[in-house]
Amino acid sequence: MDPCVQAEDEPVSDAYARLSPDGAAHWSTFFERLPPMWAAEPDFTRAQVEGIRAPTLIIVGDRDIVRPEHAVEMFQTIPGSKLCIVPHAEHGDAEGDDPRVPP
Repeated sequence: MDPCVQAEDEPVSDAYARLSPDGAAHWSTFFERLPPMWAAEPDFTRAQVEGIRAPTLIIVGDRDIVRPEHAVEMFQTIPGSKLCIVPHAEHGDAEGDDPRVPP
């Protein structure tokens, strides 16, 4: 995230406003917590990721903040996982009923 970007510069998404238990007013607090969280998390070992047994679908956009190479690495590490790289999409673009994402 660009350190010059402020919460008031970024619109509250409909999904965040609808799903946050704290409501849309909590957006600036959430937004400010992102950079420290991204710097420290996730902190899983390769063995922990290899141990995931739940059905896993990794979805990223080809213009996502998560690089496609990282998504491929996760896909190759999680046994039985599936990978969907959504064309012409950024992070969060494939929310809900996006026809570009397989069911």
